[in-house]
Parts: sequence; C-alpha cells; structure tokens
Amino acid sequence: MPPGDRDASEASWRRQWFAVAPIVFITFWASGFVAATLGMRHVEPVTCLALRSTMTAVCAGILLAFIARPRWPATRRETAHIAISGVLLQTCYMSCIMYSMYLAVPIGVLALIAGMQPLLTAAVVGRVLGERVTRLQWLGFLLGFAGLAVVVWERLAFGTEPGYGYLVAAGCPILITVASLYQKRFVADMDPWTGTFIQHLAAVPTQLVLALLLETMVVEWTGELVLALVWLTVLLSFVAVNIYYVLLKRGEAARVASFFYLSPPISAVMAYFAFDQKFGWSAAVGFAVSVVGVALVTARRRG
Repeated sequence: MPPGDRDASEASWRRQWFAVAPIVFITFWASGFVAATLGMRHVEPVTCLALRSTMTAVCAGILLAFIARPRWPATRRETAHIAISGVLLQTCYMSCIMYSMYLAVPIGVLALIAGMQPLLTAAVVGRVLGERVTRLQWLGFLLGFAGLAVVVWERLAFGTEPGYGYLVAAGCPILITVASLYQKRFVADMDPWTGTFIQHLAAVPTQLVLALLLETMVVEWTGELVLALVWLTVLLSFVAVNIYYVLLKRGEAARVASFFYLSPPISAVMAYFAFDQKFGWSAAVGFAVSVVGVALVTARRRG
C-alpha cells in the first residue's frame, strides 16, 4: 500500500475509533455500578477500592515489564501531578461513589447528583482552561440534566435513606470535576500505561488509611467478589478510564464531561437485566432527552 493510502487509511480508522470511543467508555463506566453492587455484598466500599487499585497497579506493572520502552514521566513534578490526579479520582471521587451506594442512596438518585458534573465543568472551564462554552452547549447541559431528572424520578424515595448518605453523594460531582480539570491541565499528555500504574499505586496508601479509619476491612472471598474485582480492574481501570483520558486529551473538557449524562439510563438498563430493577416509559423519555442534550454539547462548532 502506498504511503499516502496508508496514511489516509490510518486517519479514517482513527476517525471511526473516536466516533465510537465515547459509547464504549460510557458503557463500561456505567457497568461499574453493577460490579460495585456485586462487590459490596462481600466487602466494605473503601476496602473494595483498595483491592481494586492494588490489582490494577500489579497488572499495570506486569504489562509495563513487557513494553520495550514505556514512557515514564520526565520529571518528579510530573510524577507528582499524576499521583495527585490518581488520588483525586481513585480515592476521593470513587470513595464518594462507593460510600453513597453503601449508605443506601439509590443508584438513580446518586446518578442525578453526580450528573451535575457537566454543569460544574461548564461553569468553571472557561476560567480554568480558556475553553468557550456556547449557548447551544448550555442548552445541551440543561436538557441533559432534565433527562437525568426524568430517568431517576421513578426511583426517588424521599425519607427512606439516611441523610448523611446524600451529604457524601454531594461531593461526587465536585470531586470528579476537580479531578477532570486537574488531569486536563497538568497531566493531559501522560502515558496511559505508566499513568495508570502511578495513579493506582499512589491511591492504594490513601485508600488503606481511609479503610483503617472507617471500616473493619473484613473480606468475604467469593466467586462473586472476584468477578466484581476483575470487572472493576479490567473494564474500569484499564479500558474505561484510559479511554476517558484519551478523550479528555483530544477534546474539550466540557464536551467529554457531557457523556456522563448517559450513565444513568445505561446503568438502569444493566440493573434491569442484572437485578430485575424495572423502569417505565418516563425513563425512556428521559434517556432520549439526555441523548439530545449530549448531542448539542458534543456538536462541533462551525467556523
């Protein structure tokens, strides 16, 4: 194949990949709710995170041993930034998510609270990263949020869960926004393999400290727990998170954040098949509204 044709073919393949990458990312990301629910039947939330990060760091280290020339951070400063971003995402944000579920906050309500992330991202992204958010994109954010509200409305059960669970959940959109912007600003060019290794290696000590302070750290080893940990390690830590980082690197932060709007309806479908959690027509309408919102936010501006 002539060099010109080869380059054109590679460019076409890249365009096709980046067209489907957001769908792959959000599907695997949404599956984390199912895997976490399975895992927390047998282990407490932060202990579960520590097990997952340990497995991820070990697996990433083994993979790096077979890579001829892995690209390590050039400076200690860069390494520190990668470690901090890992703690923000893997310890702070993920602990909020896991503990919210552990404290009986319904997944739908949690998804609605966490779904405020794109709005927070859009509100600060201009000042922090110099990105411009258009009026059409703001309309997309509002539609996405409205769609989320419709999707989860059927599952709202006011007064049946402890109030402090919602206080924990309130930290989710704030922490994922901070983690995303920090990643975009300081370590957008990190190597996905060495970055994964450093981030999870840095997260393990902080997770263990939290687990020692808050939990019994008792683990009931079952096939279901092993399946959940493998799921969280492979599909979440390696596949979903690295796709997210690539999208964050190539696209605007506000646009990438908008894909989180699709997580609740996809999670609802997965929960239906995994746990027989039913949803009605209003959820389908909400899903459609969310899709329209994402389409508006991710539409490329002309000119």
